Amino acid sequence: MSNKRLTDIFTKYAPVNKGESDILQAAENVVLKGDREQKMYHAYFTYPSVIKYSALTSLEKNLAEFYSLEYIRFHPSYSPELFGMDAVPEIIEETKTLGVAARGFLNEYNASLDDGVLNIEIPFDSRAEVIVDLAQIEKTISGIIKDEYSVDCKTVIVYARAPETFDEYLHRRDDAAKKVFSDDVKKALEEAAVRASEEAEDKPELERRASLFSDGAVKSVSSDGKITVGKLTFDVSKAELLIGSEFEVADPTPARSCNRFLQNAVVLGQIFKFEERELRGGDRFSLTIGLTDKDSSVYIRKVVQAEELDEWRSKFKEGSYVAVKGSVKPDKFDGEHSMNPVSAMKIKRVGRPDTADTKRVELHLHTNMSEADALIKPDEAVMTAYNWGHPAVAITDHGNLQSFPVAMLTAEGLRKREDYHDFKVIYGIEAYFVDDTERAVYGEYNGDFTDEFIVFDLETTGFSSQNDRIIEIGAVRVKDGEILERFDRFVDPGMHIPEKITELTGISDDMVKGAGSIEEVLPDFLSFIGGRLLIAHNANFDTSFIRRAAERQKLSFTNPYLDTVAMSHYVNPDLARHRLDSLAKYFDLGDFNHHRASDDAEMLALIFFKMVKKLVDEGVTDFSTMTEVMSEKSDPLKLKTYHQIILVKNLAGLRN
Repeated sequence: MSNKRLTDIFTKYAPVNKGESDILQAAENVVLKGDREQKMYHAYFTYPSVIKYSALTSLEKNLAEFYSLEYIRFHPSYSPELFGMDAVPEIIEETKTLGVAARGFLNEYNASLDDGVLNIEIPFDSRAEVIVDLAQIEKTISGIIKDEYSVDCKTVIVYARAPETFDEYLHRRDDAAKKVFSDDVKKALEEAAVRASEEAEDKPELERRASLFSDGAVKSVSSDGKITVGKLTFDVSKAELLIGSEFEVADPTPARSCNRFLQNAVVLGQIFKFEERELRGGDRFSLTIGLTDKDSSVYIRKVVQAEELDEWRSKFKEGSYVAVKGSVKPDKFDGEHSMNPVSAMKIKRVGRPDTADTKRVELHLHTNMSEADALIKPDEAVMTAYNWGHPAVAITDHGNLQSFPVAMLTAEGLRKREDYHDFKVIYGIEAYFVDDTERAVYGEYNGDFTDEFIVFDLETTGFSSQNDRIIEIGAVRVKDGEILERFDRFVDPGMHIPEKITELTGISDDMVKGAGSIEEVLPDFLSFIGGRLLIAHNANFDTSFIRRAAERQKLSFTNPYLDTVAMSHYVNPDLARHRLDSLAKYFDLGDFNHHRASDDAEMLALIFFKMVKKLVDEGVTDFSTMTEVMSEKSDPLKLKTYHQIILVKNLAGLRN
C-alpha cells in the first residue's frame, strides 16, 4: 500500500487553519485518481480519527480554488473500531449533501445503535415513508458506513409520530398527488407562492422562448430533396409511408413554431421519446411521441386501439427520423401545444459532410468505452468516418479494447452496401507507460558535484505557465557549498495578483508596481545563469514558466536542470514528505521565509549540498552515476504515467 500523504501531493498549498493542517498531515496511504485535462480528481486515504465532514468539504473547496480544479473529492477510510455514535453526526451530514430529501428529513433526528442496527428517528409521521423510500435514505447511510468504516450496518428510519394503518397508507398512496405532503409542507408552499408573487411585481415579464438558440428558425429547401429545418438536414426524396396517406414535404414547420394553433402542419425531426399509457378498460392506449429538430421539440399525441400498438411501436422507434402531418393545438390536460397526427412518413437524415478534396484519416479517437472521455459509440464512429468518405479510422480507447468487436462488425456490414468504398478500421489503444529510467537531471549534463550551479525559485500568479505570469525570480550561483552571487528581482506581471497568492507569498500588486516586466527581467536572468545546470524544487514547474516566457520573446532557453524533489526521494527514503520546509527541518537548517523566491533559493542551495554529501558518502560523485543508481532502484508502479498511442499494423499486432 502507498505511504503517500496529502502533503506530498499538495506541496504548495498553505493550510488556512489547524484543522486543514491536521487533515493534510495525518492522511496516509493516499491514492489520487482523476483526469488531468478536465481537472477532476478523487483522493482516497486512510485516517486515524473521524474527520468533521464540514472541515473535509471546506478543504476540498479551498484546494479546488487554489489549484484551479473543477473539483476534488476526498474519500476517507477509517478503522471499523471508530464506527459508533460519535461518527453518526458526520455520516448524517454527508448523507444530507447527497439529496434534497435527505436534507429535509434529517435536519432533526435522534439516533441509536442497537445490535448492529442504526435507528434514525425523525419527527414525521409515516406519510414521509413514500419520499424516504424513493430517496433511498436508509440505503445511502448504510452505504457510507460500509464504504468508510468497512462495517455492515443496517439503517432503519423510525417515524416518531403515530403511524397510519395499512389500509390508510394504501388509500393515501393511490391519491399521492394530493395527499403526499403534510399540512406543514402545503402551508410552506403557499407562503412561498405568495412571496414569489410579491417579488414578481417588481420584475419585468420575460418572453417565453420556444428554443434556447437565439437565431431564427432555420428552414431551407433544395432542388434535390434536401430540407434543412431547425438544426437538422433531411433527405425526403425517398420518403416511406408509415401511417395515413402520402403527402408532399415541401414547406415544413419548425418545431419552435408549434406553439400556436396550426392546421395541416408538417413537422420533421428525430424521435427521442415513445411513451405509452393504458387507458381505462384496457382496450386503448394513449401514445406520446417526442419529436425534435435539435432546435426545439414538439410532442405527438395519439390514442390507438390495443391491436394497433405493436404497429406504432415498430414504426416510431426512438432515434428514427420522420415527417408528421397534422394539427397543432393546446392539450386539454396540461395546456401545452401538441400535434394530433394524420399521416407520417419515414425520412432520412443528411449528416454533416466532409467537403475536403483529400480526406483525412483520424488516428486518435475515443469512444464511449473510454470512461469520461467520449460519448460516441464505436459503430457510430465507424459509420461517421465512412459516410464522410474517409478511407480509414483508428479506434484508440484509454487502456481497453472493448470497442473492437463492435467496430469490426460495423465495418463488415458496410461491405454489403451498394455504395461501398474501400474502408479500413485501424485497431489501436491509448496505453499508459512510465519512464522507468528514473532520474533527477533533465537534459544533457555530465558534470560532477564540484561544478558551479544555479539554484533558483519563482513566485507566480498561479499554476498555469500558459495563463499565469512570473512575479519574482530568486537565484544564487553556488559552488562547493558556497554562495558566489545572488539574483533577486520582482517582475510586474501586468495582471492582478490573486489574493490567495498574496496570502501565500506576501507579494502584493503594490510590491511589484514599478518593477520591470518579464521582457526586461528575463534577459538579465538568462545572462546570470549562462549555460550552467539549474537546480529547483519541483523543477518542471519553474522551468515551464521560464521556457514559456522565453518562447514569447523568441529567446533561447536550453539549460539542463535538476529536480531536488526527485533527488530527495532517492537520497532521503526515510522521509514521508519532501517539501522544502520539511527538508529544511530534516537537515536542521533553521527557519526561513518560505514562499519567497530569494529565500527559497538560498535554502534549497543548502539542502542540495546536504544531499550531495550523503551521495558522496555512498560513493556517488557525479550526476551520471546518480542517474544510474536511481534507475536501478526505481519502482515502475510508483512512477508517473504518460499516454502512448499504439496502432495495430497486422494480425500479429492485433493478437499482441
